[in-house]
This record gives sequence, structure tokens and C-alpha cells, in this order.
Amino acid sequence: DNGGGTATLSGTPGSGDGGSYAITLTANNGVNPLATQSLTLKIGQQPAITSLDNTTFVVGSSDSFTVTSSGFPYPAFSFSGSLPSDISLTDNLDGTATLGGTPADGTGGVFQFTITADNDIPPQAEQLFTLTVNEAPEITSNDHTNFSVNAAGEFTITTNGYPLASINYSSVPDLPTSITLVDNDDGTGTLSGTPQAGDGGVYLISLTADNGIDPDATQSLTLSIGESPVITSANTVTFVESNPGSFSITTSGTPLPTISYSGELPDGVTLVDQRDGTATLSGTPAATSTNTYPINIKATNGVGIDANQDFTLVVQSSAGVASIN
Repeated sequence: DNGGGTATLSGTPGSGDGGSYAITLTANNGVNPLATQSLTLKIGQQPAITSLDNTTFVVGSSDSFTVTSSGFPYPAFSFSGSLPSDISLTDNLDGTATLGGTPADGTGGVFQFTITADNDIPPQAEQLFTLTVNEAPEITSNDHTNFSVNAAGEFTITTNGYPLASINYSSVPDLPTSITLVDNDDGTGTLSGTPQAGDGGVYLISLTADNGIDPDATQSLTLSIGESPVITSANTVTFVESNPGSFSITTSGTPLPTISYSGELPDGVTLVDQRDGTATLSGTPAATSTNTYPINIKATNGVGIDANQDFTLVVQSSAGVASIN
């Protein structure tokens, strides 16, 4: 009160004083009625962002984070930078903003953006914010690969998700000592090596990718190691004319070889590929077919060099062979 019919409202507002104050004034000179007035004092205060500068969401799960501020009047919020799809920052018009949504598949990772709060009282507030989106792992590489004996092979196992996944495995049967599967500590693994003779076959590898976010990713990886065919059975057999005979031709190699022959067999005898890596030479040689029949047997499986065997079928005379009735 200045004593002359005036009064002065003055001072230097301190930090945190920003806001709206409702003041009731009364003027009294002894003559009724008194004069009253409601006076609103608004103290402007520059904005500050008061919430944490980071949060973590999980892909596929709805979540939210509240950005809070101080200052008067309430600041408006905006941001610059990139957000994962299906995540937004919404100004609530009350000095807060909501970062929320359900992160979409494939958006796992770390996102940095700048939040700005501005109420026209300089300076505006800025905060560098980090949103971490965790995502369960997924194995993204093919579920099969082919190696060959005596040839260096390599196959990369890839994953997505965040954090980076570690890769573990088991194999049935156990991988040969010539082959290794190594976790590269970067969300990938490497299957590599030079298969040796005898390693040919099919290996079923059970992969697991784990990054601490459930569920773990699993995949059955089939490793086929191709190996050139080899004919493992004897190269000669004897039948008796007019008597049934049978002989099994066997092979090794991966995939299973197909078996064929060239040359002439006696009437009544055939060679049939059983499509399981074997063939059957069988039949009843015709009468008077006593002789030696050289043929060439070939085993092929598309890996390396075909196997060839010079094979001899000897047909003996039935003379002197007794029948038992």
C-alpha cells in the first residue's frame, strides 16, 4: 500500500514460483461499502523436463511412459528424430506427454530422439531421450545347407531381435570333428569346416537363439554332407544255370547313389536298383547259359566322381547239381 490510494505488487519470483495466484484486494477508506477485487497474478517460468531420459518397451506388448515437466504456463511438447512404428508421443496439454503404443515386429533396437518443451518463456527445454525396444529372437537363415567331402564349406546362421542373441546347438548324430558351429557374439553363428572321407551323411542340428527375451527361438537345421559314391560289395558272384540266384550290390556315399550297369547278362537274370543305395542282381539263368558275363556297374549320386566296378557274373553248368524234392 503506497498510502496514496495506490498499492504496488512487485518482486523477483524465485525458481519454482511459476504459476497462477488468485489475490483478493480490498480498498477501505472508512466509507461503506468496502471495495473488493479478485486479481490474478501469473508468474511465467521457463520449462524444464523432469522425467527420466530413457525407458524400455517390448515388441508385441502395449506400454507407455509419461514425460513430465515444470514451468508456467504448461509447455507444449514436440519431438524430433525417429520412433519405431506403432509408437507415438502425444502432448496431453497439461504439462505432460505420453510415449506409448505397441512396438511392431522387427522394430527391436535402440531409438534416440529429442523431446522439446516450449511455453514461450525462453529458453525452451530439450532432452535427448533413449527408447530401448526389446524383441524376442528369431532365426532368419535357411533351415538346410549342403557341404561336400574334401571341400571347404561355410554357412551363416542369422537372427533378429534385440538384444543380440547368442546361438547354441545340439546335433543328431554329433557333428564330425571336421565341422564346427561357432557363436560370433553378434547375433550370428558360423557352421564351417572341410568334411573328411566318411563324414558324408545327414546331420539334424537343433539351434537355439537366446537374448533374454522370451521365448527363445528354435530351428531344426539340416546339414547334408555329400560324399562321392563307392561300391562296397564284391566284384564277382557265381550262379548256376536253371537255378535261382541272388546277389546284393552295396554302396556308400551321400546322397544314396543310384545304380546302373552296362554289358550283357544271361537270359533270366536282371539287375534292379532298389533306390536305397543297393541293387539286386537276381534271377534264374537259362539252361545252356553257362559262361562268364563281364559287366560294368556304375553308382552315381551327383557328388564328385561316379563309382565304377568291373563285375563278373559266372554261370556254372547245372550238371551234377542234385535237386532235393
